[in-house]
Amino acid sequence: MEKFDIPDDEFKKWSKYGFSRDEAKDWWEEGFSVKEAIDWIEWGFSYEEAGRWKKVGFKPGKAAEWDDWGIEPEEAGLWVKAKVKDPEEAFLLADYGVTPQEYVKWRKAGVKDVEDIVKWVVLGVTPQKVVKYLKRGYTPDDIAEIEFKKRGKGVRKYGFSFGGDWW
Repeated sequence: MEKFDIPDDEFKKWSKYGFSRDEAKDWWEEGFSVKEAIDWIEWGFSYEEAGRWKKVGFKPGKAAEWDDWGIEPEEAGLWVKAKVKDPEEAFLLADYGVTPQEYVKWRKAGVKDVEDIVKWVVLGVTPQKVVKYLKRGYTPDDIAEIEFKKRGKGVRKYGFSFGGDWW
């Protein structure tokens, strides 16, 4: 985008709120009104960061929630599009290697609970394979117990233990 100077009549609106000409120009060129800029600034965002969040459809408060989890705007936009509204859940899924696209596959396979998805992933089960297990009525706990019986102590290296909640 070619940079232009902010028109004088526009700058007057911004200067009433203490913006320098350069600051006003930066926010204005990103497509923000004075009120929007003030909202984003109050949430701790620069005009560049705010512009990235705005492009993927976020308002300042929601953007701050996702940003607090270290999730970049573009990735957050993909998670929300995949129907994950909670940044903590997105962080957990990503931590276990699940992408927004894979999350959609898990939902289509019938697994909607984030913790269950993580359990299946830890067990090495794919969305395609989970369909068979679900049709037979198996839960991740059932499969872990079966694997434990098959492999014995080797399963413990994955953090599984029985006689209580092993997750």
